Amino acid sequence: MSRQEFCKGCEHAHRCGEVYRVLGHRPGPSVVWTVIAAFVLPIGAFVAALAVAERALGGVLESERIATVVSFVIAATVAVLFVFCLGWARRFLKR
Repeated sequence: MSRQEFCKGCEHAHRCGEVYRVLGHRPGPSVVWTVIAAFVLPIGAFVAALAVAERALGGVLESERIATVVSFVIAATVAVLFVFCLGWARRFLKR
């Protein structure tokens, strides 16, 4: 698709770069810490809980498949609880 076809009917077609520059320099709070709290920390908590559960259940359960499934369930539960605790902490600390 050519640029002419892509920009056809857009009211900002003649000053597209200026629009993106203005949007990129818009004042406001940074969302970096929110993104880290929303995505990176829960994934990290899941991976850490999965590693700990795998190691803890490795010699306890007979089947390796069952240990993997139980470890996954434990890690998912820890990650969900972690997300809820983060939300609770944010609300509590905003007061």
